[in-house]
Amino acid sequence: MRASFVRRVFVLTAVATTLSAARTATAQQRLTAHVTPFAGYMTFSRAIDGPLGTSLANRNAMVYGAQLGVPIAGAVSFVATLGYAPSEVRVGVPIIGGINVGNTRVWTYDAGLELGGAALGDRPIAPFVQLGVGGVTTDIRASLLNTTATNVALAAGLGADLNIARGVGARLAVRDYIGRFDSREAVGLGNNRSSNLSHSVAFTAGLKLSF
Repeated sequence: MRASFVRRVFVLTAVATTLSAARTATAQQRLTAHVTPFAGYMTFSRAIDGPLGTSLANRNAMVYGAQLGVPIAGAVSFVATLGYAPSEVRVGVPIIGGINVGNTRVWTYDAGLELGGAALGDRPIAPFVQLGVGGVTTDIRASLLNTTATNVALAAGLGADLNIARGVGARLAVRDYIGRFDSREAVGLGNNRSSNLSHSVAFTAGLKLSF
């Protein structure tokens, strides 16, 4: 009877210790910062609506960058993102279609908050949403046009983390940089509106590394 009681106490103690260690490990994981280098594809809305149905826009292109995340409390984290997309200036002409007339370099950057992600626990898939404020800098280099324009943008994103191994995961995300591109200020052209609402949408996949 006494030996059986001792064994029960031992088993209960072992179980309690294991559960306590698991809680501690989970808490430590939730307080782990991460960096995610990524690559993907970015689409751009038209920057300028010209006369007779013409337009000027960046051509859709590959995007590269990295995101840093630092936990704040629970499932909320601070995130900062930097992206770079080498593109081309594309003139839209009715009937003919689009013509590439030069090169552009687009930088996107923002800082904000993330809700969800791996901070929710050790789930195989953990969704997240992000909201931040930043900017989009467009450096245009064409035969008749060389200029740089920077515009404030609201950055909204969503996606999911896929656990691969301890401290390593995959991050799939869609981010939309929403801003006002002032075409008259940038290139002296445009329609009667003082500015156009623009969307720069990035579809990315990255390797999330916790440290």
